[in-house]
Amino acid sequence: MLIISGLDPSGGAGLLQDVMISSGLRYKPRGVVSAFTVQNEQEVKAVEYRDVDLIKTEIIALPPPQVIKLGIANPQLLEILSEIYPDILTVWNPVLSSSSGYPFLNPSQAVKHLNYADWVVVNHEEAEILGIRENMVITGGHIREDNIPIFIGDKQVYSAPRLPGDYHGTGCAFSTAFSAFLGYGYDPDEAVRSAAEFIYNIISESEQSVESYKLSSSWLIRDICDQLRQVMNKLADLADKITPEVGLNISYALPGALTEQEVANIPGRMRLVEDRGFWCSEPKMGQSSHTARMILSMCEKFPHIRCCVNIAYSEHLIKKAKQENYLVIELNRPDEPEDFQRVEGSSLKWGVKQVIKDLISPPDLIWDRGFWGKEAMIRVFARNPQEAIHKITSIM
Repeated sequence: MLIISGLDPSGGAGLLQDVMISSGLRYKPRGVVSAFTVQNEQEVKAVEYRDVDLIKTEIIALPPPQVIKLGIANPQLLEILSEIYPDILTVWNPVLSSSSGYPFLNPSQAVKHLNYADWVVVNHEEAEILGIRENMVITGGHIREDNIPIFIGDKQVYSAPRLPGDYHGTGCAFSTAFSAFLGYGYDPDEAVRSAAEFIYNIISESEQSVESYKLSSSWLIRDICDQLRQVMNKLADLADKITPEVGLNISYALPGALTEQEVANIPGRMRLVEDRGFWCSEPKMGQSSHTARMILSMCEKFPHIRCCVNIAYSEHLIKKAKQENYLVIELNRPDEPEDFQRVEGSSLKWGVKQVIKDLISPPDLIWDRGFWGKEAMIRVFARNPQEAIHKITSIM
């Protein structure tokens, strides 16, 4: 990710914040300073913008990025970026003024350059000044309600829980996380949702500012495993109704995962013993699993769907899932090419790709009637383990 933003010496916003957020989401950040600020976490005292031509030479010297995030900067940089990288996704967070009232950008300048960015991330007050557009993500943190509404254009797409207090750098952090998830191929609605949830997790551990320095890849791995750990008891309670003969497993992938090393699951699976489920181990990263391979195949087309659970097949569960208006797709195992059948772990990867290749939205359940030596099975797909549990309990 190429980040072009101001250098906030407090570290609560700007380039330093963007670097921490993007690296926490497993990007390699490259940064160009667009302005120097004199500020702390409470007040901005001065801003000095750097020469646009000098910034251009720095941008050209760097390799092409996957996604570009622009913060406080001379808007002319958007024109330059569109010339250098016309096909690379650009997200602009045009901060008009600081929370303490210091003016960063003339609104008329911002309006002239809104169309140069693929996405513009602003708060509710800025949207009213600039005018609402279809490519605008609008955060409602300034609206004093129990939840924070987030809009794309004039359509509300998410409502984030509000934490008590005011935090320096939330808009900066959210727009960078939004950029990161877009770069992973999430559609805009899902990128908003995932960014809001990610920032909420950070703020819940922060004081005064968004303390993203607490982030690291190891933190993200711990969070993935913790989310699996939180649903283990619930799955064990349901074990007598949903556990297949081969055992039950749940896999949860890191954002942007490409290999099984980037997916967490539970080695040995959950086994049924006298109507109660027993897990053979704790969640771990990088363990070979059918559910891991299936979720990686799903992520290739629907990167926001990062969790998969295999449960026992029953006609009742399929019927109830359809009644709940879930997207339920049957996989015909006998149709698998012999080449894939012979290679361990290949057939279900092939099956998922076949099922989703013509879909415009992800399936909630993929099921099959089994085949020679293969047990009939239902696989439940979700954004995260909690959503997977919700889907399973809703069809019981």
